[in-house]
Amino acid sequence: MLPLERSCSSGARMSRERSWTMQEDAGAVKGHSPLPTQRPRINARALLGKPARQATLRESNLNMVAAHVFAADEPVSRSAIADASGLTRATVTRIVEILIKARILEELPPQPAGGVGRPVVPLAPARGSLVALGLEVNTASIGACVVDLTGDVLASEVLPGNFIDSDPSLTLAQLNQLGASVLRDAGDTSFEVVGGHLSLPGIISETTGILHLAPLLGWRGIDARQLLGNINPIDSRAMQLGNVTALASAAEATLRHRDGTNQNFLYVAGDNSVGSSLVINGEPFSGMSGWNGNFGHTTIEADGLPCCCGATGCLDTYIGRGNMAVYAGLPPDTSMASFLDQAAAHHNPRISAALARAGNALGIALADYVNSTPVKTIVLADNLAQLLPWIQPQLDEQLRKRVLASPWLMPVLEPPRTSRHAAMVGGALTVLQGVIANLHERLESKRWVSTVS
Repeated sequence: MLPLERSCSSGARMSRERSWTMQEDAGAVKGHSPLPTQRPRINARALLGKPARQATLRESNLNMVAAHVFAADEPVSRSAIADASGLTRATVTRIVEILIKARILEELPPQPAGGVGRPVVPLAPARGSLVALGLEVNTASIGACVVDLTGDVLASEVLPGNFIDSDPSLTLAQLNQLGASVLRDAGDTSFEVVGGHLSLPGIISETTGILHLAPLLGWRGIDARQLLGNINPIDSRAMQLGNVTALASAAEATLRHRDGTNQNFLYVAGDNSVGSSLVINGEPFSGMSGWNGNFGHTTIEADGLPCCCGATGCLDTYIGRGNMAVYAGLPPDTSMASFLDQAAAHHNPRISAALARAGNALGIALADYVNSTPVKTIVLADNLAQLLPWIQPQLDEQLRKRVLASPWLMPVLEPPRTSRHAAMVGGALTVLQGVIANLHERLESKRWVSTVS
């Protein structure tokens, strides 16, 4: 086993950040109030709108009852589910009892009825019963978390480090240890681990699970599942894979649905490299495998600086953290917080030039995207959220100049609802959502559904 503090790449020392939660990194940045970081949750809207097709009545009823509980903003009663679904109260009661026995739902303390009658017993997703493991690799960190059916993060850990041109075997071996560590840290042997998800910053085969390319990591054609290995009780062959930006956008969409905000947006995030995910009606339009959304490789200048992808003049060479630092005359491993602290502490022409250059490049790339898609809301996450107050003038200038509809409708730039490392949480939620979407199959194997009608 590799020690957790061992370097994953030449000269890179690892430090440990304990007890990360969805509330971390919520501090204010220049010009902005603290970023809201509510808890994402399972997206049950798809179940509510799912056509019956050839599903049995039993399966449809089971999905309908579960979906009403998971989609509700507040705990709901059996009678409320019956009224909303059109099912009889007797049927709802039988299904609820099975879902409670299966630890999918739980009863909360009774609440007084609105009028005369017995107290109402609210229902909610069960806490700490079924959990999923979320794993994430980025150029500047690896992370792991354990999430339950409510969307609560039971345990999590992030290890900062330099993973540019890293050894995938060493990196994924460390991630294996990190995953095992957070499962232990969750501290409850009564939960059932139903699966895991690994989010990677690259292009992944939807059929074989091979990571074709992650340019900044320097990974090409690797079998990530095999290198990761089993994390008890998860067989590595069953580990789901997805692109980091797509999974983070899925987590963002669940929060935006929760507070009733726009479900059509472009999610743009990154550190040393920038990715994007187009979200339509609350779902990542381009899928989870990273074949699209390589926003950092948008061409800004055809004869610009060389990019790690082999092309020249890509957006990443302007707004990637390391590239910005080098342009400003700072070490390439300068953190974004340190970069902006130096920008705020004293006027440094080179830092100011790097910020203006980054803002203009991002504005050009976003204008091209807005001109060719119907989405007018842009969520800037991770380092871009911190940069936004510093590059807003250049961004606005380029959008006004280049977006054809700008005289009548300017794109809206927003900070994210989620915090950093949203991809690993989004990945874990994707696993749990799959369980809820296939409840009948799961419960039938447990012989818990024979009485549902």
